[in-house]
This record gives sequence, C-alpha cells and structure tokens, in this order.
Amino acid sequence: MATVRDTIAYAESRRVTLCVLSLAFKNAFDRIAHNYLFQTLQGYGIGKAFIAGIKRLYEVATPSVQINGHEYGSIPIRCAVRQDCPMSMALYALCLHPFLHFLDLNLPGIRTGRRTGPTLVVAYADDVTIFMTSAADFAIIEESIRLYERSSGACFNPRKSKALAVGSWCTQETVLRIAYHPHLVILGVTFWGTIKQTMKNSWSRLTEKVRAQAKRDYTRGPCLSTRMRCINTFLLSKIWYTVQILPAPNIHTQQMTTAIT
Repeated sequence: MATVRDTIAYAESRRVTLCVLSLAFKNAFDRIAHNYLFQTLQGYGIGKAFIAGIKRLYEVATPSVQINGHEYGSIPIRCAVRQDCPMSMALYALCLHPFLHFLDLNLPGIRTGRRTGPTLVVAYADDVTIFMTSAADFAIIEESIRLYERSSGACFNPRKSKALAVGSWCTQETVLRIAYHPHLVILGVTFWGTIKQTMKNSWSRLTEKVRAQAKRDYTRGPCLSTRMRCINTFLLSKIWYTVQILPAPNIHTQQMTTAIT
C-alpha cells in the first residue's frame, strides 16, 4: 500500500495526470482452468514430478450430487484451485503472473523518482491495481484482459472494478466500462485523489470505528486483563496497519488515545 500512496503523492506533487485502476475478476480462484495451471507450471520450468503430483491432487477430485439421500454421478472438476489448501495461493499467483507480466512489458507506468523502474501494477492475490498515465493505456489493458480470459478461464468484472482520477485526469467513460469513484479501497485502506484527503478521511473513519468498538467493549465492564487483550487484538491492530501507510494527524491520535484508555 505504500507504493499506492507514494505514486499518488508523486503524481499530485508533480502535477502528473494519473488514473488508479482497481480490477476485479468474478470468482477469481474458482475459474482457473486446470490445463492452464499445468501449462503455466511447466512454462516456469517446475519439475515434472512436482507437476505430476499437482495433477494427481486435482484429477482425482470429483464431486457428486445428493438427492433425497442418494448420490448420483461423478462430476469431473476442470477448473478452480482447491479450497483450504496451503498451495492454492501460490498456484493462483503463478497463474496470474503472465497477465501481470504482459502489463509490465506494454504499459509505460509512472516513475516516482526513487524507484529504478516505472510503477505499473501492484497485485496481492486477486486484487490488481494498475497505474495509468494516458487514455491509450486502456487499449493495452483491455487486450491483456481478453488474452488472460481466453487462456485461463478468468472472467473480468467491470461492475466491481473501480477507477480513481488523480489530478486533471479526464473521467469520461472507458472502453472497459469501469466507473470512476471518489475513492478506492485497496487492501483495507481507502485512497482518495489527494494524500491530504486520504489521510483526513481514512483517520476520521478509523477513529469513529475505534471509539465505537471501545465503547461497546468497555460497557460490559471487563477486567483489566480482558481489556488489555481487547485493545491489543481488536483496536491497536487496526491502528498499526493504517499508521504504517498514513501518518496519523494529532487530533485523531488524541481522540483514539482518549477512547482506548
């Protein structure tokens, strides 16, 4: 999230037109085609024995339908990574990487000064954030999405995707049918068009949540140990996550300190 913050701050200070695009895919983990998964693993040069082991895990899994206490049929599973499997996140990341690599090769991105290369895309699992500096980038993104959909079985969801305009970016309707919003929520952090606005609104919302939760928990009259556990587990964790990205204004620090203590 620090990358998103730094990119918006750089574009704002240098008056660079920027669009932050948050892409969403329908049932991202459930739509990965197994053939695409195995070919991707092979393309990365992963050993044949390991790929054969992954194939055995997925090819032997077959669900059945139960009607009135009787099971019928054996339905083969041709897509999706296994739920509750420790490897699923890594397998999905490998499947998503060709899509991200295509964007890296074709988008110009934005140079923020301290980085050796341009900032193009930030991804965590199925949360993909793209930085655009020109409306021409939409055509590249559209092409990459279509290629990824045809090869992997993924399905782009324009309704859940969002765009954030920074600076003088033109907010006309895009070919991807992605609506512009005044703010974006990326991994639990709400970003606005300016860093000042981002800090103000993020900490105002967080302060309200912390004060409301502290009020609910403290009205039960917990003992000191329970109260400390509540503070460390439910209240401070939210604060630490946000403060490492956005510094807390003094007024909100005082309000939360009063609410917690």
